[in-house]
Amino acid sequence: MKYIWLIAALCMLQKFSFAQEEERGIEFFHGSWEEILAEAQKQDKPIFVDAYASWCGPCRKLSSEVFPNPMVGNFFNTNFINAKIDMEKGDGPRLKGKFGVRAYPTLVFLDPQGNIIHKTQGYHQPDMLIAAARKALFTPTYLESMHEQYKKGERSPEFLRKYLVVVAFEKKTLGFDEQQEYLNSISKETYLTDENMKLFFEMANDVRSPFLPIILENYNAFEEKFGEKFVSDAVVGTVISATKRAVATKDETHLQQAVAVLHQYPKPEAPVLEGKIKLEYYRLSEKWEDYMKTATDFFKHNELTDSEFLNNMAWVFYEHADKTKELKSALEMVDKSIALRSYYNNHDTRAAILYRLKRFDDALAEANIALELGKAQGRNYKSTLNLIENIQNKLKKK
Repeated sequence: MKYIWLIAALCMLQKFSFAQEEERGIEFFHGSWEEILAEAQKQDKPIFVDAYASWCGPCRKLSSEVFPNPMVGNFFNTNFINAKIDMEKGDGPRLKGKFGVRAYPTLVFLDPQGNIIHKTQGYHQPDMLIAAARKALFTPTYLESMHEQYKKGERSPEFLRKYLVVVAFEKKTLGFDEQQEYLNSISKETYLTDENMKLFFEMANDVRSPFLPIILENYNAFEEKFGEKFVSDAVVGTVISATKRAVATKDETHLQQAVAVLHQYPKPEAPVLEGKIKLEYYRLSEKWEDYMKTATDFFKHNELTDSEFLNNMAWVFYEHADKTKELKSALEMVDKSIALRSYYNNHDTRAAILYRLKRFDDALAEANIALELGKAQGRNYKSTLNLIENIQNKLKKK
């Protein structure tokens, strides 16, 4: 069996439907089973068959909701000869036994000679359907062959492009060494070819990827090709993943790598993103001194316009600050939050901070404002009632 058709999967390992590519769903071949086989052998492609019945509800849902999806269409049109066959009409009854169809829909993947290589049943969301198709493309024989060639020292650009797909498919390794080997095998002049841009964009999904700096250095070109939102989402996504990894592993190196990416990120929101991921890391890691120092600098040097974020930041100070100076910084944050949008939570936070600052008269007045807002906004204001009681007890002792 030939494997030339597997190479096509390289450009289709995509998370996004690229902005400049034609958006279309699966294109189904119309003809007899013999004609489908002939076409598959002519193009040296495997076959995808939607084995359905006209009365089947999930079959109709698959046809109306999933098959028209552009991402699904791009993948299946590149990699398969696609066919829809009613198992109760025409070639259907004789193929039903051949395919072992016992429920609808049955999704059958066959090699160009008509041998079944994978089969699944039922309704599939787009990502699930593509995952099933990838499993059909990468047969054990093919995977073993690729690993063997790599072990023997095969490092041609053509081979490494295919091998990177295998590495990504199996997820047994993150593939950074293989990515670097691919870069070593090509010239910088070819970085912005169509096939390389697709490869870099799909596989630069980690801040440690050697492909990511290429995207950042050629950001405008990638934006032009894939669309501003897709590129920004991809880059910011790698930063967020690195931050989560830093928290999970308790290794701040991952946070530093995320920050380094943002220093190269050519968007005006980069400094705000940097501040937010640092604060999130310190909050989840319960590094409160680092949190408050970073938050103070962040607030001082950036024009923050998110009322809720400012309130949440001030609340952390209320819970963990030991110094008057820190509490005064938190008061400035919550005052800015209220100036942007007045609501129950930020007035309750302000009252709590004033209480910590021992400004009991001001705290009581603010807590009463919070209480009225809580009632008007249908909030649970029990904590405010407790705060008012505590403030009143303090005032009685004066």
